[in-house]
Amino acid sequence: MEYEIEATMPRLVIPAPECGHCGEVVEYDDGAMWCGGCRVMWEQIEDGALSIPDPDREGTAVPCTIAPPAIDSGTGWSLVHGPCILPSGHEGEHECPMSRVPNGGDA
Repeated sequence: MEYEIEATMPRLVIPAPECGHCGEVVEYDDGAMWCGGCRVMWEQIEDGALSIPDPDREGTAVPCTIAPPAIDSGTGWSLVHGPCILPSGHEGEHECPMSRVPNGGDA
């Protein structure tokens, strides 16, 4: 049996949007996008849009607030983490602000 496969020029493939924190593909429904693991949603669906805590999920109005311990860099400075800004109950890594302070100092 003979057959023929026609060649075509490459098609554009746009990857599925993903969470900028955890890298998971986000869920989409009725004009809204959200990341279940991070417990956040996006009100604007555009590249680089900032998320907000997902108001449809219980407990997201309360931030996580866990802060990892300071890291002594060995150079007379420490990296001090502020509390996590993601909603409480999120999965995975924390998203914490960080400051470089002299050893023995506070952020």
